[in-house]
Amino acid sequence: MARMRGFAGRMAAALLAAACLLTNTWAGEASRCEHPACLKTARHQPYVEPELSGLRTVEIDGFAVKVPPAARQIKLSGRTLYLIYRDGAVLALGTATSPPVTGGAPTSITAAQLPEIVFLHSATDQEPRAEADRALWRFAINLKPYFFEGADVAFVTQHGKTRYFLSNSTAQGFSGRALVTKEGISHSYLQIDAKNMDFRRFVSIVLSTR
Repeated sequence: MARMRGFAGRMAAALLAAACLLTNTWAGEASRCEHPACLKTARHQPYVEPELSGLRTVEIDGFAVKVPPAARQIKLSGRTLYLIYRDGAVLALGTATSPPVTGGAPTSITAAQLPEIVFLHSATDQEPRAEADRALWRFAINLKPYFFEGADVAFVTQHGKTRYFLSNSTAQGFSGRALVTKEGISHSYLQIDAKNMDFRRFVSIVLSTR
């Protein structure tokens, strides 16, 4: 693929760094989160079928997402796909699994349950008693600033076997962030992030996921 240059390239690099921070670089049990965002939770709302036309389907590890065609640049880095459009919008899509925070100890919390902890629980909720479960719980709670900082919209909805967790957090310069889980896939979840993209457009893309 062509090498990415200029502002778009730097933006994609920032997205990559943020994605790695959220899903891959973690060691040991975290302390309790004291960030104000760790006290916030998302609201439930009914699913609304997105109005989409002229989009193409991208399949990623068991998830299928409809995205705008004609990306100016496409980059695949690790498990994350970056789509860069001519209007400056950047879309990043990739699956994530449970981080190595339990030291190999078994846990009752699956990777697919982490988005629910991030969006629907807070730092004041009672933690699991088992050490391995507590490590994953704290990992998820400590992700909350990335999804709630600067956000005035954060909601959870469901369509069939698919659940969607979305916010318009502005942390790290993002304009939209989402996690998606699907019944039958317990070992991973889909993460979708956007920069310079209208949030309504982003929501339509996320809610197209099956």
